[in-house]
Amino acid sequence: MILKPKKPEPTWLASFIKPNILKGKAYSIQKEAITVKLDQNESPYDWPQAMKERVLADLVQQKWNRYPDGYSTEIQELLAKKLNITPESIFLGPGSNILIANLLLLLTARKETRTLVATPSFPLYAECLRNYEAEHAPWYLTDDFEYDVAKLKSLGPFSLLVLASPNNPVGNVLSKKDLVFLLKEYPQSYFLVDEAYYEFVDESFLDLLGEHANLILVRTFSKSLGAAGVRIGYVLAHESILCELKKITVPYLLNHFCAAVARACLTDDSFLNWTKEVRAGIILEKEKIFKRLAEICPSKGIFVFRSWTNFLLLRCASQEQAENLTRHLVKNDILVRNVSAGPNLTGCLRVTVGNLEENAKFLAAMAHF
Repeated sequence: MILKPKKPEPTWLASFIKPNILKGKAYSIQKEAITVKLDQNESPYDWPQAMKERVLADLVQQKWNRYPDGYSTEIQELLAKKLNITPESIFLGPGSNILIANLLLLLTARKETRTLVATPSFPLYAECLRNYEAEHAPWYLTDDFEYDVAKLKSLGPFSLLVLASPNNPVGNVLSKKDLVFLLKEYPQSYFLVDEAYYEFVDESFLDLLGEHANLILVRTFSKSLGAAGVRIGYVLAHESILCELKKITVPYLLNHFCAAVARACLTDDSFLNWTKEVRAGIILEKEKIFKRLAEICPSKGIFVFRSWTNFLLLRCASQEQAENLTRHLVKNDILVRNVSAGPNLTGCLRVTVGNLEENAKFLAAMAHF
C-alpha cells in the first residue's frame, strides 16, 4: 500500500501561513501533450550532441559524493572574463527567477522602501512582492506597450524600480538613454533590470555598471544560450550589494551538472558562435512571422505588437476570441501562452518563435482561424 501523508486540519495549517500567501496562487504551468510548444520562450534548438558529450565527460570526472563549489567561483571567473567585468561583481544561481526573488526580498525588507514595478511585465515580480507583503505600485506602460519615463512618478530615497528590458510578455525595451536619465536623476533609488532577453537586442546595459552604483542587472542562460533545462542565472552589480545577497541565499546553488554546462559553454568559442547563428536565425524568423501575421490578422481583429525578443504578443478583439484562438491552436497541436490574466493584457496571447517547421504550422493555423 502506498503511503499518503495525513492531511493537516486546514485552520491549524493556515495559522502558520501569512494570509496573503493563502490567498495567492502558485505559478501556473501549462501541461498539454502537444508537439509544437510555443509557450515558454525557450530556444527551439537543443544543444549539439558533441557539446552534450563534452559536458557528460566533465561530469563523470567530478566527485559526486562531495559538495560543489559553494559559490561557483570558477564559473564566476570564467563568466567575468567573457563579460570583461570583475568576478566579485557576479553572483550565480539556479536560474534568474530565484535570484530576482531573493533580490526583492533583500531590497524591500524595510518599510521605507517604495517599490514601483513596470506593468505589464513578468508576473514573478508582483507575485514575490505580494508574498513578502511589500507595498508596491505599478509603472504602467503606454497603450502601445512602450516605456514612458514621463509617466513615472517621482522617485525619492529608498525607492526601487523593477523592470525588464526587453520586457516579457510584451517585447518592448527601455532605451539606454532613458535608463541613464533615470539612474542620474534618482541616484538614491535602486534600479533592478531583468535582462533575460538582452542578447536579442544590440544594446546592453552592462557598461552602465561602471558609472552607476544604483543599477542591478539579472541575466540567464535559459533563452539565447538554450539552457532552460539546466537552470543557470546570474546577477551583475557592485560586490557590496552581492555580499548582502549572499547572506540570505543558501550556498551550493549550482550543482556539478550546472557547473559542467556553464564551463563548457563559457570555454568553447565555436559553441558560442553557434548560439549567435541560432539567435540570428530566430530574429529573422520572428520578422517573417510578424510580417505574415500583419497580413492575415487585421481582418480577424487581431493586432500584433513588434518585439525585441524571441516571441510576439498578439491582442485579440476580445477575451472570448483569445480563448477561441487558444483552443483552435491546441486542436492544431500548437501551444501558446495565454497571458490575458495580466494587467492591461485582456485578450493577449504570447507566441514563442519556434523552428522553421513549427513556425510554418503556426502560421497555417492562424490563416485558417
